[in-house]
Amino acid sequence: IVHNDKRPRTCDDFYTFCQIVLEHENYEMTRQEELRHSAISPIDSSASITSESTHSSIPEDKNLSLDDDTGNESETIDVDSYNTVTCYCGKPFAARPMIECSICLTWLHLSCAKVKRNNIPDIFSCQKCKSKQSGISSIHSTAAMNFKPTSRRKKRVSL
Repeated sequence: IVHNDKRPRTCDDFYTFCQIVLEHENYEMTRQEELRHSAISPIDSSASITSESTHSSIPEDKNLSLDDDTGNESETIDVDSYNTVTCYCGKPFAARPMIECSICLTWLHLSCAKVKRNNIPDIFSCQKCKSKQSGISSIHSTAAMNFKPTSRRKKRVSL
């Protein structure tokens, strides 16, 4: 499915995507550390649970804030988008490297696209788009292969 309302991705889009991924990775590591620390029952000297332990220090807001290179502007990104499934395998991003199809603008895991990290092309077409393109060209090539010129004999014209 080709969405005409999507714009082609730019280097800035990729940079922003990478920042989001790194921010998410740091968020997950911080969250895991906080959960590990909260698993150790924090008891103060009077053997009562401290008030800090009853409140999670993990923000309930599902938005991350990213600063651009200048640090002046801030863009809010929804954390739920990290669980968005775009790859044909049906699995989310899951911190696996991905590549975008230049035709349909779908993001695929490198492993699903059968692209190696050390051989990433500048312009990538997913298998579905390649099939569509080869399907169109194969129709034309099949027609050309089946074309048989009729043998025409030259008629002799008598004068």
